[in-house]
Amino acid sequence: MKRTRFLYGKKRNFASFLETGSPLWFRDLYSLGKLENEVISDDESTRAHEINSDQIQKITFDGRDFKLAENTNFKMNLPTRRCHVLCLSNSGNSELLFERFEADICLELNTDKIIEMMQEANTNRGLEIVGRDVEYYKKGPSPTTHDPFELVFRKEYKRYHIEDEYRIAVSWPEDDESKILTTGNNLARVFGPEATNGDHISIGFNRSDLKEILVNTVEFGELN
Repeated sequence: MKRTRFLYGKKRNFASFLETGSPLWFRDLYSLGKLENEVISDDESTRAHEINSDQIQKITFDGRDFKLAENTNFKMNLPTRRCHVLCLSNSGNSELLFERFEADICLELNTDKIIEMMQEANTNRGLEIVGRDVEYYKKGPSPTTHDPFELVFRKEYKRYHIEDEYRIAVSWPEDDESKILTTGNNLARVFGPEATNGDHISIGFNRSDLKEILVNTVEFGELN
């Protein structure tokens, strides 16, 4: 069964993709805390957990054990794996999401086909390309994982669950140290030392592929 997800944004930014199939932006995960839209901006270099004291038996520092006082909270920040992501939603043509993302168009995309084509085109680069629903966690319980790549697909519930997010993540074999060969026959690092707003990789598809990838488009003014 074909699975489709929804990409919200500005029509002017999608103009070339809608016409030719290129480019589609995958943003540096660590740049998502620098987005101009403060509603969706989120520092995704770490996952912040606030854990109730009844979830933790003890904490050990320098060989000494400590217990948390009753009815208190313990804050924990866990690092994510730096990668490039395309952030979509399982909820399509939602007026609430149009407003949240400051979008004027919603693209319905065959994400399974996108992942398949990307994997076929990058078989020799050692890339890990994974598409998955985001899981939302609440305050109180301990984190279900500490794995940096798994944490790419975890987000805090209260502020972000409305997005019903599905994301495609592209991880590089040497993480921050990964390099690519440019057209000038030079090696360039995939990630800069500090993430800035707009850091991304551009993924392109052929015009013929676009017919398989792009299922439908709906503009905000077309909503009932």
